[in-house]
Amino acid sequence: MMLGILTLVIGLVVWSAGRVALAIVRDRLHRHRPQRQFRHPSWGRFTYEDGLWSGELPQPDRTLRLVVGGNADAPSEALLAQAEAIRNRFPELECQALEFLRQREVDIREAKLDFYLLRLEDEERPDTFTFEFLEPHDDSRVWRVEFVKQEPRYTGFDS
Repeated sequence: MMLGILTLVIGLVVWSAGRVALAIVRDRLHRHRPQRQFRHPSWGRFTYEDGLWSGELPQPDRTLRLVVGGNADAPSEALLAQAEAIRNRFPELECQALEFLRQREVDIREAKLDFYLLRLEDEERPDTFTFEFLEPHDDSRVWRVEFVKQEPRYTGFDS
């Protein structure tokens, strides 16, 4: 009887240790897997993570960061076409977004905000996109303005 219990306990310990070792190996393999990349002729290099593509577009006065939906092979062409249209109207849309945000969010009426990121994630609704802003010396809160059909509609923030 005692031998059976001892065998069971040892088996459980070995089984548990094996599961932990397997989890560690999977985690290390996942962490060291090279990021999937895509090169776009206009936007440059994109990297893929968690179902979204991230890229940057250097402008004369700053770099526009972009997160765009797509599939595991490439960013969505429809969303990239929308990103191009936004880039062509960027100064105007940025002013609209900041004005709309300041009208709705009392906390930042006087704050200086810098453009942080453009999000175009939904291929079903390419005319819906989000501008994100940060205060230059306080990245604890990301302020958002969601556009629908080229008009600012919603605001919000993440802390």
